[in-house]
Amino acid sequence: MGRQFMLLATGVDRREHVPVRGNGHRARGPAARLAALSYSLPVLNANLLDVSITKRKGAIAFVDDYTRWTVGSTAEANTSVLQRKVIPRALQWAAQSDAAFEAEKTSFIHFTRN
Repeated sequence: MGRQFMLLATGVDRREHVPVRGNGHRARGPAARLAALSYSLPVLNANLLDVSITKRKGAIAFVDDYTRWTVGSTAEANTSVLQRKVIPRALQWAAQSDAAFEAEKTSFIHFTRN
């Protein structure tokens, strides 16, 4: 049986009021906010991204998108890892950072190799 690769992609939508040069400016989400405050980008998902990229796992993020993957021998094994380890950690991060994951922006993608 070949290896199966599972990708978990999620996104976060946080809305904030950001003052720009003393004037109020309504940001439409992290992308709009980070355009003016690009130095914030490394810290937005910093705790969630504290994962070493190896042959079996990894994580990447850009603004409000988060991607976490795991590699295993079956889709069931990958799902188990995601449910036991990855999702609880992501939910803990969301609670600590006052973020919310949108179900419609969450997906599982399976790649198989026979």
